[in-house]
Amino acid sequence: EGLAMILEVKGGRREQKIGFIDSSGKIIIKPQFVNDYQETYFSEGLAAVKVEKKYGFVNTTGELVIAPTYDEVSAFQEELAAVKINGNWGYIDKGGKNVISPSFEQASSFSEGLARVIVDEKRGFIDKTGKIVIPAKFDRALSFGEGLAKVNLGGERGFIDKSGAFVIKLPIRTASSFSEGLAKIKKDGKWGFVDKIGKIVITPQFEWVSSFSEGLAAVVVNGKQGFMDKAGKMIIPPQYEPVY
Repeated sequence: EGLAMILEVKGGRREQKIGFIDSSGKIIIKPQFVNDYQETYFSEGLAAVKVEKKYGFVNTTGELVIAPTYDEVSAFQEELAAVKINGNWGYIDKGGKNVISPSFEQASSFSEGLARVIVDEKRGFIDKTGKIVIPAKFDRALSFGEGLAKVNLGGERGFIDKSGAFVIKLPIRTASSFSEGLAKIKKDGKWGFVDKIGKIVITPQFEWVSSFSEGLAAVVVNGKQGFMDKAGKMIIPPQYEPVY
């Protein structure tokens, strides 16, 4: 959203503060917030920052618009942010109002109208009213992407739709959310891709792959990174150390 986090160089790392610059390098928000050792970024006009020992949110001018009262937070997605207070997770809106009471062991950002939560150590999904619409019964779960979410349930692995029904079952241990119609999978120590009917369309053969973005996915071959297209053709030869 036009701003990037900066970390001041003076002092030891524990004493350093974070701020933000624009794309010309001009400091827009001077370094003043606690360095919590993770990247901070703007999402939907707000960024999470740490003041002393608590988290709040600033706008693009650096004004604290949501007071730092939370133990942990997620970025705003779909107008809501997950926040942790007194050991439980809930959700606030951009005015800082509690819209879903803190009652979950863990909570993720909303994606496609649903958010992953943990209840009694199991994963399920809620809607924006806080109602559990897919029961918390899964051992593992990723957020929804392109209408599907990757889950593990006992010995079953695959993707469910928004009704909670399995639409793809995979005899493969690792998979990501779908991005641009494909999801990455890991088989016998190598990475490849499946489509939305569960068909392997790029044979697992790479040391690592990213999800597809703008038609290309990063791949690792012999320790070097490049980019391939959806046919598995190498478009930018592996020659870099890391790519993004």
